[in-house]
Amino acid sequence: MIQTKMTTINDISKYAGVSNRTVSAVLNNRRGTVRVGQATQERILAVAREFNYMPNVMAQGLRSGQSFLVGVVVARITNSFTPEVLQGIEDILTANNYSMVLSTYHNEQELKLKVNILEQKKVDGMVVFSDARQSVTQVYDSLIKSRPTVFIGSLQKQYDFPAAYTDGLKIATTATEYLLTLGHRRIAFLAGACPEREDGYKAAIERAGLKFDQGLIVSGCIDYSCGKNAFNQLKSAGTLPTAVISYSDNVAAGFISEATAQGIKIPDEISVIGIDNLPIAEMLSPPLTTINQPKAEQGSEATNLLLKMMNGEKLSRKDSIVLQPSLIIRSTCKKLIMNP
Repeated sequence: MIQTKMTTINDISKYAGVSNRTVSAVLNNRRGTVRVGQATQERILAVAREFNYMPNVMAQGLRSGQSFLVGVVVARITNSFTPEVLQGIEDILTANNYSMVLSTYHNEQELKLKVNILEQKKVDGMVVFSDARQSVTQVYDSLIKSRPTVFIGSLQKQYDFPAAYTDGLKIATTATEYLLTLGHRRIAFLAGACPEREDGYKAAIERAGLKFDQGLIVSGCIDYSCGKNAFNQLKSAGTLPTAVISYSDNVAAGFISEATAQGIKIPDEISVIGIDNLPIAEMLSPPLTTINQPKAEQGSEATNLLLKMMNGEKLSRKDSIVLQPSLIIRSTCKKLIMNP
């Protein structure tokens, strides 16, 4: 390996036998500004790797007026779904010499403080999780409108920005239709913060020729404790359902825990299906049938969209990336024996 105390573009251009401008174009992915042959690109990249070249981000920022920082806003990171999405964001940002400024909050006052920090850091772009738009709508509107922005989790109707998300309708219809094929007709839905999932559930029920029963929907189910409360709410309403679709695997775990504590056997008496395919799904007893939605991919796809926008491409809602869910069959759903 070539040894150096501090590698510069001058060093790489000397060893690669090309100009500084050519090296800069290749290393900063601006090959459209300089015509560079494939062999030359590969030679420059090989020398950069041999030098363990690390770009001077501060110097680049001074020259370009960029901070090489991307703000990421999310209401919670305790949800096991979020860390994998953040990892997808971080991987792409790191590969493109950007850093992430993560902003979480619990209330509007806290969000205002975090937004001020993002403004002071002059972030070049924003990635906003859908849960960060649920209750607060104006705190950081000006910040979003002044910078390239991409959403994760769902589209936002008030902005013509792209998003990367898993098809919520498909998540719910896949779960509902699977339970219908097993013979279930009284299916409860533990709804959280994604209205399109509730729409998908309702549509699948009605397509099967069944009457939609609003009493089988338990709203506000976003965590483990909500799942436990949902069981008691359904029980107090009268006849328990034969199957339950949970907003997340964590909600399903809470429901199963409370049901089991009260002597209900899963899946013999109630079938349960989760959403997300988190590690906890395989750890439960019995292992949880669930709907897998891509997690790291949402982060990486959203970040790739953002990089395009920060490089000057004009993207809108129609450029969104919609990822597809898939059914993971384990042991918490049982086929009913239908009467002849």
